[in-house]
Amino acid sequence: MTLLSALAVILLRVINPRTTDAGEREVSAMVFEAIQVSLESALAGLVAFFLVYAAYRLMHQRLSWGGCIFTGTLWMVLVGWLPFSGLEVFANLRAWLIEVPATAGIRGILIGVGLATLAASLRVIIGQERAFREE
Repeated sequence: MTLLSALAVILLRVINPRTTDAGEREVSAMVFEAIQVSLESALAGLVAFFLVYAAYRLMHQRLSWGGCIFTGTLWMVLVGWLPFSGLEVFANLRAWLIEVPATAGIRGILIGVGLATLAASLRVIIGQERAFREE
């Protein structure tokens, strides 16, 4: 389905390569946005359902501090997505959670991947790492 959608957008772009007036949107842009929004919405719904189910299973098995933190963070993020006017506190908390701890975690993972790649390449370069096929 995704490949067919990508081919449809590419085909529409090839058929209509020029840009239109400022008030008129291109057909390929409209199709791309329609497909992108529907795929993102479906994936966000699946992720939200999976996270709520994971929190339920985590709290159902045994009560722990990690489970409580996960469940509390999950509820803060999910309530922060709601478009109600009285929930700005949760929206600000959600934005902070995404900007500070999540960015720090991503940065740590990327540094770890970079160091592991460097270590593995150095082992191959100096001959420390033997291939599995050589015996």
